[in-house]
Amino acid sequence: MTTTLSILRPDDWHLHLRDGRGLEAVVGHTARVFGRAVVMPNLQPPVVNTEQARDYRERVLAARPPDSRFEPLMTLYLTDETPASEIRTAQASGFVIGAKLYPAGATTHSDAGVTHIDRAASAAETMAAISKETFIGPVWIAYVYSFAGEKEKTLEWLEKGYEIKDLTMPYIGGHGVFNNLLHDDPRYQDLLRRMNLPEGK
Repeated sequence: MTTTLSILRPDDWHLHLRDGRGLEAVVGHTARVFGRAVVMPNLQPPVVNTEQARDYRERVLAARPPDSRFEPLMTLYLTDETPASEIRTAQASGFVIGAKLYPAGATTHSDAGVTHIDRAASAAETMAAISKETFIGPVWIAYVYSFAGEKEKTLEWLEKGYEIKDLTMPYIGGHGVFNNLLHDDPRYQDLLRRMNLPEGK
């Protein structure tokens, strides 16, 4: 019986490459280890639409080492003005795999981020609709609802993540957004126990 599992070429699910000389300095190190990576969009200016994501992807590909087959998986930076149509365009592109929600002012280069979840509602609802047509991890949808303070929707999508064994579920216990919203909800504590995760506080 096999007792070990070897991952020959892993993926990086959260990569900051930046741009320009920073990009050129970093992408080679990533490409030597990882086959693919989810590239974060919080540049200056941020990557807010599919055309910009395409241009950024081309810069990443151009900076790869010779003969590298590393594949950047692109994301969009959600803003108060992100239209539902842009989410559809991104989905159809084949190279944008998601959108990143940065609360305005919360982290590096987040000044153009979402100021209130209601202003990203159209984009969020479109992503939820797309998830019925093609796969979007339930945890990511729960993440959006958690910023809106919507406990029931957050729990609903976390439970869906548990049911389908979403690969990002083991990380929910350490996620401050979920813990801040749900720490006193017994259903959330039960979910953590079922996953053998520490109790949320």
